[in-house]
Amino acid sequence: MSEDKAFRTAQMEKFATLLEDAVRSIKPDADFKMKKMFGGAGYYVDGVMFAGMYTTPSLALKLNPKDCEALLAMDGAEQGMGKNTIQLPPALLEDEAQFREWVAKSLAYAKSRPVKKKKKK
Repeated sequence: MSEDKAFRTAQMEKFATLLEDAVRSIKPDADFKMKKMFGGAGYYVDGVMFAGMYTTPSLALKLNPKDCEALLAMDGAEQGMGKNTIQLPPALLEDEAQFREWVAKSLAYAKSRPVKKKKKK
């Protein structure tokens, strides 16, 4: 395994642990899953993607537009790949209480969205 791939895999796992711990503190009975995709990962709760690691090894949350604006106002936050996806500033990953607050906002947004139906093969 190349160094880059090993680093990315380690980051995916690190983010999965951080997210799962936060999710369990917010919603203990949640069905949390990580799915590797496109060189990154999607993080799901109850079948709905609420976070992801995309082309850069940083964590992004899906948020409603108002929360996107608020998070983008934080130093180090960046627009993610999707319209309502914001890459978290590294400092936010170090602040457990604030991180959980943003995960809770992302979970609330995910819950407000319909579960995508699986395509028939």
